[in-house]
Amino acid sequence: MKLSLEGKVAIVTGSSRGLGKATAYGLAKSGAKVVVASRTEETGGKLPGTIHETVDGIHALGGDAIAIATDVSKPESIDNLITKTLAHFSKIDIVVHNAAAISLGRVIDTKMSRWDLVWNINLRATAALIIGSYPSMKESGGGSIVVVTQKVQPQKNGGPGFSPIYRLSKSASADLIEIMAEELINENIKINAVWPKTGRNTYGGVAARSRDGRAGQPGLSPLLFSDAVVELVSQGSTGKTGLLLTDEDILSASGVTDLSKYATDTDKPEF
Repeated sequence: MKLSLEGKVAIVTGSSRGLGKATAYGLAKSGAKVVVASRTEETGGKLPGTIHETVDGIHALGGDAIAIATDVSKPESIDNLITKTLAHFSKIDIVVHNAAAISLGRVIDTKMSRWDLVWNINLRATAALIIGSYPSMKESGGGSIVVVTQKVQPQKNGGPGFSPIYRLSKSASADLIEIMAEELINENIKINAVWPKTGRNTYGGVAARSRDGRAGQPGLSPLLFSDAVVELVSQGSTGKTGLLLTDEDILSASGVTDLSKYATDTDKPEF
């Protein structure tokens, strides 16, 4: 049974652009109050989009949102995110950890500083966000945590998209979700992994297609991913936990099998 998100408070990391921004919009349109958490506060970087632009967009939709500058690779920044969210909204009901880092190339050629960055964002931040939001979710009687990850299949050595450190960190994050979902199974806190089944039309998706030699092949809209996350977190106590799902799996289970409305005719990134 799908429940209303009215009055729920949701944190979305990596929400200045791409999947995170689309998800923040989707949650806001469904009634949630959204905390937009990302590093980008000002325009002029390599990619467009800031936390303040996302908040402005949500306000334009009639939603409620605040921006909290957050670097999830740093423990103190996640602590600040949790503290400020509770100070402003008094609770945390939903966390979507979308922020991620990638490292291309062989492990042997990787500087340990890069290793630490990837693991801090992809794995440590996952644990920190779950642990940090747990007291509020427990007090409220439950919550929902979604992490954008999967168990990535091993790759052959070499190639434009070869990223073993990324694979290891994402697979470890998926393992962590299964472990923590089991720990909290009796406390009505749902923890699941969601992954876009194919490349979505975001800056990250376009970059990945370019690395893989598929440039010019537009992916489906990130609204597909957003709708899937909203569907998942709207299931409340009836939802399952500890699952590793694709966005298309979630929509299919809810009866949405025609994805034509998510088709795009350009490789220009949305959101």
